[in-house]
Amino acid sequence: MLTYQLQNRTLRHDGSGRLELPNKVVIEMELGPPEAFGTGSDYSRLAIHKSKLEILFNANTGKSNASSTPSLQPVDVTIESPGTVFAIQGDTLKYEFYCENNLNLERTIIGIQNIFPALLNLSFADPPVVLNTKVYVGDSTFTWEHERLGFNFTLHTQELVEQSIADSIERLSLFHGFKNRSLAAAIHYFYIASRLTVSGHSQWEFMAEAILNFNKVLVILFGDSRDEIRNGLRSFGYEDKEIEAEFIPLKLLRDFLDVGHPRTVLLEKEQLKILYVYLFNVELTYKKLFERIFDKIKKEGITFDAGKLKMDKNEKCKFDRLIEKISTVPRVKQQLGIKQS
Repeated sequence: MLTYQLQNRTLRHDGSGRLELPNKVVIEMELGPPEAFGTGSDYSRLAIHKSKLEILFNANTGKSNASSTPSLQPVDVTIESPGTVFAIQGDTLKYEFYCENNLNLERTIIGIQNIFPALLNLSFADPPVVLNTKVYVGDSTFTWEHERLGFNFTLHTQELVEQSIADSIERLSLFHGFKNRSLAAAIHYFYIASRLTVSGHSQWEFMAEAILNFNKVLVILFGDSRDEIRNGLRSFGYEDKEIEAEFIPLKLLRDFLDVGHPRTVLLEKEQLKILYVYLFNVELTYKKLFERIFDKIKKEGITFDAGKLKMDKNEKCKFDRLIEKISTVPRVKQQLGIKQS
């Protein structure tokens, strides 16, 4: 469930304060987006009842958002129980309680930070996120920060960037019509995986979904089985040791660890460190794979098939029944203008 988001964190103090527990503790979190909590008035998916609504439709991206006048006022909700106070005022969440030990404190922070936004999302217009977390223990203030961070930066020159553009323009001609359609699909799946790694609130938020798309690259190029993937990679000059270390783990993760199938297991921290370092390097591994592919196309003139362009009879029957069932959903019928039977 949270395999790729439960990172090792620590309470960091900028001065000389000490974490002394048991003690009174206040957890303070800044929430976003501000429009969801009444501290911003930018365009969003939130529409306020009986307000003047201005809708912004972007014909380039297909996205549409709204702005309400008057907008939502800063929210103010306080829930008190014996020994605890849970309050949200504007985009600031505060939880006050008496904490017995470090384990209790860590579990409380993780629970609020990961579960509470998901609960709000069940009824909010825009999915909320926690932007930062502070913890007040007695007279000391701490920030809830990552123990370590890992990320790859790609070193370029002006000439390399411009050459990349020229190469991409030249390669565009390889995809005329249905030509090399499987390769085009693989490039697109890789593009989606790359977008997922940079578009999340954190670099881990969509890591599972990125793994899923990295695997689609291998499947669309070489086949679904591990042996087909191995044989396909060998044809581009990869040694068995390299294949087993760089590519096959992704296939195993896809089948096993909270990617294609839901999981709630907790893993050892040291194992997760190794996993995350490996995944941070996957994008570069795939870029090198595509370079090999384009190099072989240029030297040997190889092509990739068009792939399956139409469903077979059995698939089409199943899909037709599915669409027929979906078309009976009242909201779908209403938005499509289908008359109620």
